[in-house]
Formats: sequence, structure tokens, C-alpha cells
Amino acid sequence: MKKQLLVISLIAASVVTGGFVTAHERDKEHNPRKQMMQIFKQLDLEREQKQAIRSVMHDAKDQMQVYREDMKKLHQEMMALVTSGNSSEASVATVLSQYEETLAAMTLTKSNNKYAVYQVLTEPQREKARTLMEEQRLRMESRDSGERFARMAEKLELSDNQVAQIEPLLEEVKESRMALRDLMHGFKEAQRQWFEDGSYSEEKVNELFATTFPEFQQKLYAVVASHQQIYLQLTEEQQQQVQSTAGKRFMPRML
Repeated sequence: MKKQLLVISLIAASVVTGGFVTAHERDKEHNPRKQMMQIFKQLDLEREQKQAIRSVMHDAKDQMQVYREDMKKLHQEMMALVTSGNSSEASVATVLSQYEETLAAMTLTKSNNKYAVYQVLTEPQREKARTLMEEQRLRMESRDSGERFARMAEKLELSDNQVAQIEPLLEEVKESRMALRDLMHGFKEAQRQWFEDGSYSEEKVNELFATTFPEFQQKLYAVVASHQQIYLQLTEEQQQQVQSTAGKRFMPRML
């Protein structure tokens, strides 16, 4: 394994990508903007369509910049809960409540941008985009977590005893992560249905966010708790190593 490849945090990797990956792999595979650009390249877009989509994505980048500082703080606070060793559902709820307005605004902004792109595409292009995104989602879910764990173990120099303690915990990590991912997938599917039947509105997005947020909060706590168990199996030096690369991408992208 090349020395320059860095293993990202236990938390960010599992919530967003489903396992332990390198920073290089994270940037290459899990940059949402790059992922969408790869899909657009396969849709045989007309010149006018490309210009319209570029305009939407440019505006989206500027819009999301507004929320970046709050998201950075939220990431840090969530990581602090994990490393504290005594996180609770109440503590997760308290942190999230401070950022609920920002998360709601981000969700609406992303939804509006997706709808703007959807309106630019023809029906065949929409169908192809749906297929490509579903294939992308399945690839993310099927990656070998055992290989990622081996990389993490090598980077952190886990002892045999630590490996024996941590490996059984990975199933809990997987279950909590998949429950959260399924919730987000359901959110996306509801949006897609509105796009297709022409009933999309900001009011619907806001209502769905409000009804989904409590469940999102519960499932996020399960993720925090399962990762905290792993974190507590590490030595102080290993914990510091995790913290030095952690917290940059903790929150799932849909909320």
C-alpha cells in the first residue's frame, strides 16, 4: 500500500462510503459533483443542454458555499461525540437541533437544483440517468468492506487482539449505516416521483424533511454509537491518528 494514501476516519468512511477507504479513493469515487459530471457525459447532451446544466451546477456550487461553514462545525461536533466515549441519543439530538435550519435549507437547495436539471433532460436521457445512478448506488453498496478494514488495520497498525475485538463490531456498523442509507434512498425516491408526475414543490420537500428528520436523527445516533464502540478499542495514539483525518465529511449528503 502506497505511503501517500491516507485512510480517512472511521466515521466519515462508513457513513458516506460504507467502509474504510483512502483519501485518494474518496476523492475519486465519492465526489458528488464529479459523479454527476461522469453521468452527464454519457447522456449525449445537446449543446444547449450542456450550457443549461453548467449554469445550474455553477449556481449550486455558489449556493452550497453559504452552508459550508455550518457543515464544517457540525462535522466537528459529531466527531467530538464519537471521541468523547459517552455519546447518547440526547446528545446527538442536541447537536442536530442547532443545525436543523441549515440542513433543511441545504436539502431544499439540492432538491431545486436536481429538479432544474431534470427539466433540461429529455425522457430517454432521464431514464438513462436513472439507470446510471442506480448502478452507481449498487456499486457503492457492494464494495468489499473486508478489504477496507485490512487497509485501516494496516494504517493504524492494529494488534491481533484489536482486530479480534473490532471485526465483530463491523456488522453493527454495517447495519446502522445501511438503515441510514435506506432512509436517504427513500427520500430520493419520493423526490423522483414528484419530478416524474409533475407535482414537485418546495412545500413538499420541506414537509418531507420535517417528517423524516426525527427518524434520521435516531438512525444517525445508531451510526455514532456503533462507531464509538470501534473507536474505544483503539490506543490513544491510534485515536489521535483517526482524529487527524476525521470529520471532513460526516453527514450524509441528502440531509
